[in-house]
Amino acid sequence: MALLGILETAIGLAFIYLLLSMLCSGINEWLAHKLGRRGKCLRAGLLQIVPDRWTYLRLVAHPAIAALHRDMKGRIRHPSYIPSATFATALIDVIKTMAASIKGREAEIAGAAVPAPEPVAEIDLRSAARICAENGFPVGRSIEAVIDRLSVADETAARAQIAAWYDGAMGRVGGWYKRAARFQLFLIGLAAAVALNVDSLAIGTQLMQADTLRAMLVAEATKAVERGAPPPSPPSGAPAGAVPSPPPPSSADLRGQAAQLLLYREQGLRIGYACLDPQKVADPAAGLWAQVKACWHDRSGWGLTFFKVLGWLITAFAVSQGAPFWFDLMNRFVNLRGAGPKPKSPASPQTS
Repeated sequence: MALLGILETAIGLAFIYLLLSMLCSGINEWLAHKLGRRGKCLRAGLLQIVPDRWTYLRLVAHPAIAALHRDMKGRIRHPSYIPSATFATALIDVIKTMAASIKGREAEIAGAAVPAPEPVAEIDLRSAARICAENGFPVGRSIEAVIDRLSVADETAARAQIAAWYDGAMGRVGGWYKRAARFQLFLIGLAAAVALNVDSLAIGTQLMQADTLRAMLVAEATKAVERGAPPPSPPSGAPAGAVPSPPPPSSADLRGQAAQLLLYREQGLRIGYACLDPQKVADPAAGLWAQVKACWHDRSGWGLTFFKVLGWLITAFAVSQGAPFWFDLMNRFVNLRGAGPKPKSPASPQTS
């Protein structure tokens, strides 16, 4: 096979992987929103910074932070993001309030007159952090260490240093989230590969033999490159932390993306099943469960073999790389191919 044919086969596969990766990333975002994954990940990160549970509860109950997550009555919903400046302000208020409460309890225990509450804004942050640290609150020691690194004992500078400390901790949280999201994307990719019959081995073999089909996918890939990069998928997008999460796609959008992928079956691509009608898949009024049951009853025609399962696993691994990876790779392949002659572009499938 000529080198140009191999390059075009790679472009076609990258284009299919791009479409499937965007679909699976959307499903992952939808699940993350429904299950509150970002909030749970942020909570785990905050508990690394503020290991005392009561301090954590005071922190998330601070008005500046509570306003970010109190959107569902009757349900515990952790914030999915907290800006660093908001975190610093809330933590300073919590440390000062805790220190004032500790001083009041100490005076009450000693039998002395309980002093009038001192305005939070007038409490010295270093003294408040020391009082909290001496009474068993680890966050007090952390704040003392942050203040000790400052050349000038100024609360504004301390607030900026605490915000930078938070950003560094959220960087580690981002690493956790990306690793988890990549594994989740692999599982979703495997499920999508089976559900839509995206077999990398079968598609690659077919593209190497079918010139017209290969040219059609290359033309579609070229159009996708001209339109620009897709939105980032979770492994390369914003994790929980100091950046708000993007709104998840609707189920109608996800069904439309799946139907668009299945339309290439009508062009002869070995994808999908005979029991999957792209029009019904895209129609929100059509039940997916009925189509799933129909495909299950028709499973004798799946041709389940070792190489079929291997093709699905390869597809799942490709999806786990994320849509931006495949767009960048496809872009490079298309530019490399641009040095040679371009065949005529056949008609591409259209959604109704």
